[in-house]
Amino acid sequence: MRPFVLKATGVCGLVLAAGALAAGWTLGRECTQLEPSAGTITIPLGQLAADTAKIFCYRDRAGANLRFVLAREANGTVHTVFDACHQCYKFHQGFEASRGYVTCRYCGNEYKLNEITVGKASCVPVKLRSQLKDGAVSVDVTDLEAGRWLF
Repeated sequence: MRPFVLKATGVCGLVLAAGALAAGWTLGRECTQLEPSAGTITIPLGQLAADTAKIFCYRDRAGANLRFVLAREANGTVHTVFDACHQCYKFHQGFEASRGYVTCRYCGNEYKLNEITVGKASCVPVKLRSQLKDGAVSVDVTDLEAGRWLF
């Protein structure tokens, strides 16, 4: 009977993992969960050091976890893109942010923060409109929800 228990446990784990991937979840991905205020998500620049990028997310009313990358160049220029690119989004891998670079977790293309909106070959991060005002970056929830198809 013991082998059956192990097999059943393994099958259940596979079913759960497949369900998570089908739902658009990326296993093991961390993001800073944000809540909107008056239809806008606001991130103080103090939360993001120069020459770094960080992944944020917002769970919409339908339960989708919409992720985006906020990147701040060494000179202070800020870029926002969805945590997906035009070609690789269908694999639900997104980006990894570290060492002043953003790397596509599917194809491996690596971008300096000042090149994040340019892309390479068909791996081009999907731009997300944002505004910089009074030391904070604001993203409209409607703009995030318009990118739901990426997740």
